[in-house]
Amino acid sequence: MQVLIIGSGFVGRCLAVRLASEGHDATLASRHRPAGLAPELAWLGLDAADRDAFAAVLHRLRPDAIVLVHGPSDISLCEYSPDEAMCSHAVIARNACRLAPHAYKLLVSTDNVFDGRQESYAEDAPPLPANAYGRAKLAAEQVLSQCSGDFLIARTSLVYGWEEADRGWINFFALALRRLAAGDILEVPDALWNTPIFVEDAAAIYTRCIEQSVMGILHVAGPQRISRLDWARLLADEYELDASLIRPIAADASRYFCRPRNSCLSSHHLPALLSAWPNVQCRSPAQAAVHMKPLLHGHLPINKE
Repeated sequence: MQVLIIGSGFVGRCLAVRLASEGHDATLASRHRPAGLAPELAWLGLDAADRDAFAAVLHRLRPDAIVLVHGPSDISLCEYSPDEAMCSHAVIARNACRLAPHAYKLLVSTDNVFDGRQESYAEDAPPLPANAYGRAKLAAEQVLSQCSGDFLIARTSLVYGWEEADRGWINFFALALRRLAAGDILEVPDALWNTPIFVEDAAAIYTRCIEQSVMGILHVAGPQRISRLDWARLLADEYELDASLIRPIAADASRYFCRPRNSCLSSHHLPALLSAWPNVQCRSPAQAAVHMKPLLHGHLPINKE
């Protein structure tokens, strides 16, 4: 398959690697070439909000599938630029629907389309976003829902894994390990809950969804509801780092101020899909930490003092 991935951040790049490993042709597209992009990954410069530029790329590549995993994705920064977030997500989704009506579309959406007042949300829960990022993603979801072609809205809860510190903000797993290994204080909100999913597992699930044209709404989340504070302590224990460096703080007084208290997803459909897909799994934070431990040897800046 020829797959065009709009967005070349952490998730987009991991998905491109997985697609290539399965024999597909994946092309990443974003306005700026990401730092540290692996040379084997195909990339092109594109502002997908520019209708003419998007049309030219589609004419050249003729993709079978389009994945929308573009930004802005910094939830806190979206609160300060809500119009930019809304325009980017909704306009790009609209361009994809209008310019490539026959291509399968996968929108990587978010748990932030819910307000966090419940402990968890399944696919049939009515969305009610409490922040600008959630409203922007919901607008993109609504564009796809009105689209005549095949599409999947894949709501995802906190994708994590190792990533280099080559951008302004990295995922919680990488941030926590870097801070603790360097002997730095790690401030963690004391009452935020997620169902985080390991990026390799998310990429494998997205790949199977693309291959099989899974349609509708699917919640792609990890198997465990866990607080960020408990997660940080789990990582400190597994990697033998100093847990006393972990400092609980009020979420309202941190950069997590606009997150829902419960960013947790459950799924009516994912368990059956996973049981039918060999070599696709959905690991808990503890299982992923064990898996990553030998792979991170030499990457963590351990404080020797």
